Amino acid sequence: MVFSSLRKKKVTLVTFFAIVLAMFSAVACETAEPTPLPNPTNVDLRAILDLRDENEVAADAQYIGMYVRMEGIVSEIHEKDISIIPFGSDSLQMSGAKCKLDENQLTKVATLRKNEAVTVHGRIKKIDDFMITMIELKPCTIR
Repeated sequence: MVFSSLRKKKVTLVTFFAIVLAMFSAVACETAEPTPLPNPTNVDLRAILDLRDENEVAADAQYIGMYVRMEGIVSEIHEKDISIIPFGSDSLQMSGAKCKLDENQLTKVATLRKNEAVTVHGRIKKIDDFMITMIELKPCTIR
């Protein structure tokens, strides 16, 4: 009988702590603020592409992970991303930047047109140079 009473108290105590822990977890998740993005660094798309052609190690070391602001001409428009090429590019230019968009950017994508000037902000995730050089910005926003 004594053991039964102690067992009930332990179960009640464990249940109480589980409920309190669940409440704290729920509150912590609700109040967590997203980390604000830093002010973007202005970069020149053409300069990054040129450096990558000259020395991919230097380009990767200097730019990957950097939160940037860059301008260019819209070359492709898709539901979840846009591609831009440097100003002054000819019709054969394929190297550029791919801006991977969040869903909240879809209304802005609908207003874009090819060959339109655009400014994007995003973090450079990688620079790929298989066939053409493509800088991936993610997350990315259209400004």
